[in-house]
Amino acid sequence: MSVETLENSHTQKNIRIHQLSQEDPVSNVTDFQVLRNLSGSKDILDFMNRISAIILQLGFEDYSFARIGSHDGPEIPIRTSPKELISLYNEEELYKADITLEYVSHNNQPVFQSDLFRHIESTPYLTDSVRINQQLRRLSKSFGYYDFYIIPCCALNGGGKVVLTISSKDMDPNELRRRIDRSKSVFLQIGEAIDFIGTRQFPDFFLGDADCTDIVITPRPLELLTVLAQEDMSLNEAAEFLNRSIYTVNQQIAIARKAFGADTNHGAVYQAIREGLIDCKR
Repeated sequence: MSVETLENSHTQKNIRIHQLSQEDPVSNVTDFQVLRNLSGSKDILDFMNRISAIILQLGFEDYSFARIGSHDGPEIPIRTSPKELISLYNEEELYKADITLEYVSHNNQPVFQSDLFRHIESTPYLTDSVRINQQLRRLSKSFGYYDFYIIPCCALNGGGKVVLTISSKDMDPNELRRRIDRSKSVFLQIGEAIDFIGTRQFPDFFLGDADCTDIVITPRPLELLTVLAQEDMSLNEAAEFLNRSIYTVNQQIAIARKAFGADTNHGAVYQAIREGLIDCKR
């Protein structure tokens, strides 16, 4: 499958988000700061530029966002990696045994691609799968990419899985890990925000003809989502604010996640905003 994508640049005009420094070990980006930033995108190119600006401010130059589930390889609507790299990946049909796709399809925990490669190369047999992943690793290195940080999550719209991948060309793998460790908590938020905003504002680009399912949710879980969105509270703080027990609030957030088909609390809030059921502004 040939992947078509728009060219991306690193324009940072009118982008205002928290700047990281060497003394700032953990990003102070709030739960909905990325969401609000990307929501202001005028078009798909502006959307991609805003994502690039966020990634750059976290210390990285490259990212990709893919939807997983196609038998002909992943759909990669946005990315900064070279076209030739993607073309070779598709022409050689490396996706048919790509251990990264296999991992993402069945797991939600972030992982370094090099750890997956080490796992598959530890097998005592030189199988076709091992050969293909060795070829994939050589291909990535030939373009200057020595490792990737893989962040899988459940799609907030259109079903299936999505994955955000972070890297930097010609960056030492140890330096990549050091920078990732500094900002790990932010990447899931970014991945969910890309999926949420992308499918809401640019559905033809991200979803095509994908159908959305009906959502049924009762008022009290929806009220909890509203508080989480507007007040930027933890569940314990929301429980106190609403005068409910933490047990009740945990039950209600679980109901909300199930209603929206979301894997995380943030995902349920994003989906509720997307459907126009709550407003994230105070």
